[in-house]
Amino acid sequence: MRITAIVPMYEAIPLVTEAIRSIQAQTRPVDRIIAVDDGCPGGSAGFVESNFPRVTVVRKEHGGLADTLNHGLALVETGLIAFLDHDDRWMPEKLERQVNAIESDPALDMVFCQAERFISREGREQVIDVLPGVAKSGGLFRRTAFDRVGNFMEGHDFLDWYARAMEAGLKRIVLGEALYQRRIHDKNLGVTGKDEQTRSYLTTLKAMLDRRRSTPGS
Repeated sequence: MRITAIVPMYEAIPLVTEAIRSIQAQTRPVDRIIAVDDGCPGGSAGFVESNFPRVTVVRKEHGGLADTLNHGLALVETGLIAFLDHDDRWMPEKLERQVNAIESDPALDMVFCQAERFISREGREQVIDVLPGVAKSGGLFRRTAFDRVGNFMEGHDFLDWYARAMEAGLKRIVLGEALYQRRIHDKNLGVTGKDEQTRSYLTTLKAMLDRRRSTPGS
C-alpha cells in the first residue's frame, strides 16, 4: 500500500529537518512527502527545497492549518495518508506498525498510536509523559476516509474532522505503543494561540451539537 506524508509548515526552520528525517527513516518507507508552506515569510519552503530535493514543496498564501492540510490532500494520489507537524517526529516503526494493522483488517479506516511528549532545550531532551488517544500526527488514514468525511473545515481543529468521522461510522483503532513524538516548546500552537485554539474547540463542540440536533431521532 502506497503512502503520502503531508507536512504543514509555518516558521518551520530548523525543526522541520528533524520531522522530515523521521519520515525518511521509517522502516516502512513513504512514497511521497508533501511539505506545504502556509505563506510564512521565514523561508521554510526554500529551506526544504534546498535540503530535501525529493520532497514536494507547495507554497500558498497564509490561510491557517486547515487550509494548509487541504492543499496537501489535493495532491495525494496514494491509498494511505499520514500527517506530521513540522516540529514533531515519528519513531522509526510508526508506519510499519500502522500499515500492518490496516492490512490485517480491511474494514479499518484509520490507525492511531500513543504520543510521547518531550521538551528539548540546549541540545538536551526530556520525555514528559505518554498520552493515549488520537492525534492528527499520530494517525494513518485511508484516502477513502476523506472521500467519506470530507476535508478539514476552516477555523476548526482536527477534533472536528475526527468527530465527523465518528459520526459517519468510520472504524479506528489506537495502538498501545508510543510511535509519535510531540515536541513541547514556546511556539506550539497551544502556547502561542491559546485563545484561537479555545475558540476552535468551542466552535467544534457547537457544530457537533448542531449536527446531533438536526439528526432525526437523536
